[in-house]
Formats: sequence, C-alpha cells, structure tokens
Amino acid sequence: MPNPWESGILVRAASDCMTVLATLSPRELEVLTLFDRGFLYKEIACKLHISLGTVMEYRDRIVVKSLVNTHRVSMRRVAWLRR
Repeated sequence: MPNPWESGILVRAASDCMTVLATLSPRELEVLTLFDRGFLYKEIACKLHISLGTVMEYRDRIVVKSLVNTHRVSMRRVAWLRR
C-alpha cells in the first residue's frame, strides 16, 4: 500500500482544509469549534444565543466552502486541522 504522504493525498487534503479555514467567518469558526468539541447543534445554538436554524445555516456554509457532500464528514474534516 502506498504511503499517503508520499503520494501527496494527505498534503493536498491538509492544504484544502487550510484553505477552507481561511475562508470561514469568525462565527463559522465558532460553530465549527463547538461542533468539534462534541456539542450538538441544539447545544451550539443555546451556547451562542442563536436559533437552531442559524446554526444549520452556518453548518451549510461550512459544508459548501469545504466542497464535501456530507455535513458530518465536512465538519470533522475541517475541524481536524484546528487541533
């Protein structure tokens, strides 16, 4: 099995995620950070004093910016680089 670092797959993935992080607004980063810490969408809404619908809007923006089709994969993928 080829080394993913040697093939450049992980380097490109990391680069893509860093590009996504640079495009996120401060509020989107807040939502992403709380999601990464294990908060549920309802808990994020309560903590940030915004509606659940607004949290979902931020989630959707993060997904669109990360160009990944599934919400959870996208949020986890981008959040992983914030560690």
